Amino acid sequence: MSNFAKMMTEIWNEYYNNLEKLATDSTSILEKYLPNKKLKIDYNIETIYSKETERKYMIKQRLLQSYFRGIVLSSYNNTCCITGINIPEVLRASHITAWSDDKTNRMNPTNGLCLSATYDAAFDRHLISFDEDYRMLLSPKLNEYTTNKAFNEYFIKFEGKQITLPKLFLPNQTLLEKHRKRASAQ
Repeated sequence: MSNFAKMMTEIWNEYYNNLEKLATDSTSILEKYLPNKKLKIDYNIETIYSKETERKYMIKQRLLQSYFRGIVLSSYNNTCCITGINIPEVLRASHITAWSDDKTNRMNPTNGLCLSATYDAAFDRHLISFDEDYRMLLSPKLNEYTTNKAFNEYFIKFEGKQITLPKLFLPNQTLLEKHRKRASAQ
């Protein structure tokens, strides 16, 4: 068993077997094992202590999201515009300006990019963006990861390279500029 697997097993055992201690101790188990990481600890002690793991709630559902996805993905030939991956289950119709921020462009296919899940998450959090020639840009916030081998493989490798453009509905330059400004400010 790897060191990581051993650590995760130990964390799970300590969590599961010491719920009462966790409920009264202000030091998080995760803080014990990962002392240098800034963790957002968001839990309710009573919920953890009772071992509840689910709850029901009402959500607001996006209507016509599947229509937007269909148009965007088909415009990009069902292929991630960065990597070329074409596995439908990992492809996302990413909004350049967020659904919640821009009602007028929610269904506009020029407000969409076909990205695989990793790049969709990075784009959504303004960690990557694209210049006026559709080349990938990295947010300055990512500078701390440049020594990581996986980061270099998945991000540095594509920095400055132009995305594969769609056959229809080129990404809107005005929307990309707004996105780019937010990414460079991070």
